[in-house]
Amino acid sequence: MFSGPLESGAIRTVVPQAPAHPARDIAILSYPGCYVGDVIKLLETLHALDQAPCCQLRQGARLSTRVYSLDGRPLRSPGMPWVSVQTHALDLAQPLGVDTLIIAHGPAQALTAEHPPLVHWLRQVQPRARRVVALGAGVFWLAAAQLLRGRQVTTHSALTTLLAVRFPETHVHESGRLRIDGPFYTTSERMSASDMALLLLRDHCAAVRGQPCPPTGLSHTAPRPNGPALRLCRWWLQRLDQTLTVGQAAAYLHTSERSLRRLLRQDCGCSPHGLLLVLRVEMARQALLASDLPVDKIGRRGGLGDGQQLARTFRRYLGVAPGDYRRTRLPGRLHADYGRLFDGLRQPGWLAQLAAAS
Repeated sequence: MFSGPLESGAIRTVVPQAPAHPARDIAILSYPGCYVGDVIKLLETLHALDQAPCCQLRQGARLSTRVYSLDGRPLRSPGMPWVSVQTHALDLAQPLGVDTLIIAHGPAQALTAEHPPLVHWLRQVQPRARRVVALGAGVFWLAAAQLLRGRQVTTHSALTTLLAVRFPETHVHESGRLRIDGPFYTTSERMSASDMALLLLRDHCAAVRGQPCPPTGLSHTAPRPNGPALRLCRWWLQRLDQTLTVGQAAAYLHTSERSLRRLLRQDCGCSPHGLLLVLRVEMARQALLASDLPVDKIGRRGGLGDGQQLARTFRRYLGVAPGDYRRTRLPGRLHADYGRLFDGLRQPGWLAQLAAAS
């Protein structure tokens, strides 16, 4: 059996200073048949990252992680029975309040069994959590709890058809590593448990307003090469100061407005208007850091109106005022549409290539 933090199923790292910010509670939900190795990777990565210097400078900010199961028994790996992780039993009478709930990944055969108490617990806890992360097959439990009606989700490629058939009310995407729709984060096999832990820590660090974390190496969903989203962004970058319409975009791609909406939803999860708006916001974000231009001028050059209009839009999508962002270089809580393509910290490679060619 593992010793230390894995033995108790909890990780608590407290820096010497008096905490100025409360701990972020993270709950990892396991279930019969889930992959124990993924749970261990999450625990180890979160523990290691929480002790990194970039987080210890956060004036007491810390992460607190626990593993939960139906019965509170240790999780054991079928291939390595000597490896186990202690868990806490689900308390159905007293709903848990956490910042982040993570549902572990598991094999397809683990998804056939019904566990009404687990589904009931999810329905109670989800409204109390700031976000819910489903790793791979974990999305099936959210769908079974009827929490994903009309939501954009992804899962491992081998499970996408099964998910779409069993839960037709969800919009299942086969491309991309990560789908963010409101408070729900769903992942494919291209996103490891360690990658997700890095993403959670980046958001945690930004939220407590410390120094930025080191680059995580994690890229958000990128438009397909030469797909409709990338082609439109290339065209829009040369016209951001102009009034642009959906009709103009459809005409540029030689398609109808209805088809354009469908194509963009499939490609990047955004509507035409939504994609244009987050592109304008991202270019304004870069201009704030790369120049000393007044906010009003940046807004007008990027098609976001005057300074007040830019400030409203910027706060909506990056969770912070333009002036504060220029000073701290840190975003707040990202809007789901913006977070699908950008992280609020650095320019993605695909956009850098488009901007250089414009």
